Amino acid sequence: MYSISQLNQEIREAVDGRIQRKETIQPDWITQEIISNHSMIDGDDADFYMCVGRETVREQVRKQINRFKLTPEKASAAARQSVLPGYEYLQEFYLIESCGEQIAIPLERMTAYQRKAKIGELRTMGDGCHQHADELERYDAEHPSKAA
Repeated sequence: MYSISQLNQEIREAVDGRIQRKETIQPDWITQEIISNHSMIDGDDADFYMCVGRETVREQVRKQINRFKLTPEKASAAARQSVLPGYEYLQEFYLIESCGEQIAIPLERMTAYQRKAKIGELRTMGDGCHQHADELERYDAEHPSKAA
């Protein structure tokens, strides 16, 4: 019986192939590719299985693509996604929004507008982290008995 771990492996292979070829990682394309690999669905319940199957595949694809999502931890951690040689943080792929959908795109294919938007996102993330840290310090100052 086919398992979610096998599905995830198939998705990883599709994503990794696109990474190696430096192609945009578009969730709907990968979902369709995986669904096409398993098209032998017959019987009265075929529509049902196509519906739930597509949703399951799409959700797992989304999880795979989210590995490109920047978080404060990933933005400063040593275990970042594929960092470009000569840089400490600059990734080979970035998660961006395109036509209302999150896609992973190679840095070299990003437009100047997309790069500026990512810069703004990172600066906002950094500002938010600094403000959060400031509030924690203020809390400690206002509640010294709880600071210990």
